[in-house]
Amino acid sequence: MSKMKVEILFKDTIKPSSLTSHRLKTVELSFIDEKMAPVFVGGLFFYNYNGADKAEISGKLKNSLSETLTCFYPLTGRINDKVIECNDEGALFIEARASVLLSDLLVNPDPLTLVALMPSRSPKAELWPLLLVQVTFFSCGGFVLGVLIPHIVADVTTVSIFLRGWAATARGHGDMVTPNYLSSSMIFPRLPHQEPYPMPKDERNHVTTKKPEFVTKRFVFEADKINLLKVRAASEQVKDPTRFESIVGLLWCCLTRATRSDNGVQKPSSVQFPVNIRNTNISPILSENSMGNIVLSVSVDTDGSETGLEQMVRKLRDNKEKTLEKFRTMEAMKFAEEYEKQRWDFMCRMISGAIDGHIFTSWARTGFYEVDLGFGNPNWVTANNLNWEFEVFILMDTENGRGIEVWVSLMNDKMSALEEDHELLQFATPNPSVV
Repeated sequence: MSKMKVEILFKDTIKPSSLTSHRLKTVELSFIDEKMAPVFVGGLFFYNYNGADKAEISGKLKNSLSETLTCFYPLTGRINDKVIECNDEGALFIEARASVLLSDLLVNPDPLTLVALMPSRSPKAELWPLLLVQVTFFSCGGFVLGVLIPHIVADVTTVSIFLRGWAATARGHGDMVTPNYLSSSMIFPRLPHQEPYPMPKDERNHVTTKKPEFVTKRFVFEADKINLLKVRAASEQVKDPTRFESIVGLLWCCLTRATRSDNGVQKPSSVQFPVNIRNTNISPILSENSMGNIVLSVSVDTDGSETGLEQMVRKLRDNKEKTLEKFRTMEAMKFAEEYEKQRWDFMCRMISGAIDGHIFTSWARTGFYEVDLGFGNPNWVTANNLNWEFEVFILMDTENGRGIEVWVSLMNDKMSALEEDHELLQFATPNPSVV
């Protein structure tokens, strides 16, 4: 494929079609929101040509977005200290065109090429606007929709709730989604003022100041291979491991081997992953449309001697259940303090090089392949970790909903070892074509 060029045609600010009521002018951030990394959550949605022209697509997207933002009004606001000021300043909407055929992108898709389809923002803008949208048109008539929301106000389920609401409005189904903005700050009250934890010293590159080089790759687990993997991951303690547990357990095993082969020494390893608690047995019961970061981060450690798949899966299951039980039984503020200390400890150990730390997250079963904005369902959806400069693994559905795509950002040397891991290659295919 020839190198893709993306030309920005125009940028617009989309405001809600109705002004936000004065009584809804502020939304408090929770202590989980406050601690989120300054990154964006979102993805790319690929749509084939369906007969509509560019003007029709662009007009429908902008008009329906304006109507949708009346209900999702915080996304048109700005963050000020610890609250979102819902001031109707608007979301950023970008229209662009690409110089290649959409089908060309889907042949062994290249993450560095796909980055140009993500909405860009001014470097000075930091975390505003709170919603960025880019629609990129291709000469074949297809288009790609890129959507980004700052992680400080949204987890992946929040993104899904918003997109479902937008899709319903665009198809003329009215307001089928009623977002709830109170749950996050209610169950995760902000901690009283405290001195910030000291930043850890980065010991990973004490010999050289050269910045680590990260690379992003894609691995696809088809349904039949996942079923085989789940059988191998099962044990007496975890008789029916989930897809997430099985794939993360396998990748964790591969990563410990990669680290050992890299330096000859097995460093302690740790995994951290978020758990969506909207549908868990907690009190108060949360609305499935609760907005914000309604997640708990679970940390799991191994000293390097426990590297078997069954052992890794047991650790993932046990620590998840322990974290949820603590949340159910501990007083809210005490839990918040302990939880924050645990998260900070993980980051300190990872940044200092004391552990080999990895972050996993599942975006499966979010309904992203059902985002029909009036032009049919997307035929492919990607995550937005196409050029992140830290180690992260995002699990997403394949189009049929049965397989899993894993987007992996790793340092170059680790990625090279991962790509050659024989056990991983028994179950996953590196970057197959989408078409």
